[in-house]
Amino acid sequence: MKTLKVLLFSFSILLLNDVELFSAGKKGLQLPKSISKNLTLKGRKAPYLLNGSMVIEKGAKLTLLPGVIIKGTTASSDIRVHGELNILGKKKSPVKLLNIRNIFFINAKCNLTNFYTTSNFIKFEGSTSGVIKNGSFAPNGYHKHAKVMITAPTSGLLYYENVLFRDKNIVLVKTNLPDSFENLKFNKCAFLLGKTNKKTDKYIIRKMPTEIFAFGTKCDTQMQIGYNAMNWKFKKVTINDWHIYDKGIKETIKGMVKSQKSLKIKFSKKKLSKYSLDKKVK
Repeated sequence: MKTLKVLLFSFSILLLNDVELFSAGKKGLQLPKSISKNLTLKGRKAPYLLNGSMVIEKGAKLTLLPGVIIKGTTASSDIRVHGELNILGKKKSPVKLLNIRNIFFINAKCNLTNFYTTSNFIKFEGSTSGVIKNGSFAPNGYHKHAKVMITAPTSGLLYYENVLFRDKNIVLVKTNLPDSFENLKFNKCAFLLGKTNKKTDKYIIRKMPTEIFAFGTKCDTQMQIGYNAMNWKFKKVTINDWHIYDKGIKETIKGMVKSQKSLKIKFSKKKLSKYSLDKKVK
């Protein structure tokens, strides 16, 4: 009789906002392949399981409340957002997206607050706009090509505040400075390197583009720079604050910004974000 009850529970279906979630017993609830209606997930002890790809369709909204954990169960676990993703975590109860291969926002709306992700490739593309605050983008283990690719929207604003980009290359697409200057912002963010190879005890090298110094302020970076000419002309003088850990890179950026009449950078001796270097590496 007990065995029968367990089997019935293991294969039961939960209807939530007219969306079917298949129960996997104590392991968690399996998410659907497609979300075409508004769906809200509440925090629970067991994670929501993602087996393969899940698409949030255009016109649909997925809301994740404090304590929600979504865990990928395969090497091909992806999240693709064409509609809207709202992550409403709290400081002591963040939302976690774990073991996800790719997270793509495609002409989407996003409101992400108090979250933690482990994913190798994150893309904000097209006209994606929204606010991303108090979160962390970390890789899913070591991956040579782990990166965050960000497109500045042609309208609206994509705004990052108190966000940690850990151990990921940063790629900015179609920034078109100075035209896109008001459409992409980074405030109090940190671009830091990740865990080292234990044999060499060195940081894994990651890069970010020169343009990010125009879009960001009160930010820290430990990354190498993919240097591009600072030949932008803004309508008014912009003054941004940055802390650069590497002295050589700091001096190079100082030299480059001297020729910039409309962009000034204040170089802080102390970190400006709340995030610290990985203490496990030298």
